[in-house]
Amino acid sequence: MALAERDFQEKAYRVAVFEVPLLFESGMDSAMDFCVMVSCDQETRVQRVMERDGLLREQVEARIRAQMPEEEKRLRADYLLDNNGSEAEFLVQVDALYQKLTAEGQHN
Repeated sequence: MALAERDFQEKAYRVAVFEVPLLFESGMDSAMDFCVMVSCDQETRVQRVMERDGLLREQVEARIRAQMPEEEKRLRADYLLDNNGSEAEFLVQVDALYQKLTAEGQHN
């Protein structure tokens, strides 16, 4: 994290995005200005992880059970993006959030 922060400052970026799968569980959320949660229904999540990682359903479900409950993450997140649809639908949400944050000045 320190390396990323130094790189961010040296290059004078205006926005930085960190993808941290266990953000809340690791406590790294305290280092962020705000947190965006990307969520989808459990069956979609299970299928995507099975395809991506080549795991069995039982393995994926065990990983999900070991994580913080979805509802707790929703309560802790500042923004929520729904990823149940297509990539194009998701990108519309990402762009809308970026426009909102830019307008609010939260990226500084």
